[in-house]
Amino acid sequence: MNFFTPFRRASNVSAAPVSASIAAMITITLTGCAVMETPQPQYYIKPMSAALETTTNEAKFTVIWSNQSELLQYCGKNVRGCVKNMGGGFWVMYTRKPTDWQDITAMVVIGHEVMHVLGATHE
Repeated sequence: MNFFTPFRRASNVSAAPVSASIAAMITITLTGCAVMETPQPQYYIKPMSAALETTTNEAKFTVIWSNQSELLQYCGKNVRGCVKNMGGGFWVMYTRKPTDWQDITAMVVIGHEVMHVLGATHE
């Protein structure tokens, strides 16, 4: 009797079911890993200390999808979007159009600018 004797397979047990079940477990495990993704933010969101308060619950605004040069022209340097008060309770938002529903950066910017339209401010 050597070291491996206790681990030998009984002569009446087939190796095929064991191999098939191991292969199935590996396949399921690898498939699960391949489709599970954790969304990662595309940029750092700077913490803001201002209280989030709004002055209105209703607003009228138009969104103008803008490229980088238009954002520079309408909003200034190093911004991803802005809103302009056109008077009479009407606003215009300039921002980049999201590429899809998972475009977290664009979605965050749109929400941020909507909060400004509703009267929220920050430093």
